Amino acid sequence: MADIRNHRHHGAFGAFIAEHRGSVYLDPHTLKPVKSGANVIISNPLLPDFREFVLLMHDGVRLLDKNGQLIVDPPDGLIEETDLGEVDTYDQGSRGFNYRTERIINRYTEQFTIQDWASSKTFGDPSTPVFEAYAGEPTTVRLVVPAERRRSHTFHIHGHYWKRDREDVESRFRSVEGQNIIGHELDARLTGGAGGLYNFPGDYMYRSGNIRWDIELGMWGSFVFMAKCSLIFHRL
Repeated sequence: MADIRNHRHHGAFGAFIAEHRGSVYLDPHTLKPVKSGANVIISNPLLPDFREFVLLMHDGVRLLDKNGQLIVDPPDGLIEETDLGEVDTYDQGSRGFNYRTERIINRYTEQFTIQDWASSKTFGDPSTPVFEAYAGEPTTVRLVVPAERRRSHTFHIHGHYWKRDREDVESRFRSVEGQNIIGHELDARLTGGAGGLYNFPGDYMYRSGNIRWDIELGMWGSFVFMAKCSLIFHRL
């Protein structure tokens, strides 16, 4: 990252990931070599191929909407739209992944039903990264936390587990990574690969562990794991 006091708030951060010698980064759709990317296939002549998804979990970054306007966080979270009064510009732009946010307040409609709030069929895919794989494929999720605000967040992947220490056969399995503060990182090699232990195809949410403020203000996204025989995958 750049100057930690002034530049990180404007998004001056990234991730450097070291793979095994001889590895090649491939575009997941064309299988052609690429130099970088948050969604790639890692191919190595001596090791099995695997999917690699990279997420930068940030809080307090100065994000703009599609019209170039500053995204202002409502003081009361999700529901009530009140007079913002004096805005704390240092704490705006706020939460998300990979410079993207999907605030739930933008999904409210006149016929809104709570069970559909995360539905891609109803609202389309979220603005945050949507990562795709075939069920059963070896998959590693790499999480980096450049943050900005002095707050700790948890990170959760629905329906999946990974070992706390992948080099320790006695290590515990977990689906939540806590204490994500500035500089924290996670390499989650999903147990069973995409779709979990039983390789179930479907949409799986990744998110902050906090519903209030974090998920409300856009800190969530989707993994889409398809059956290998699928030619067309119908989103649920």
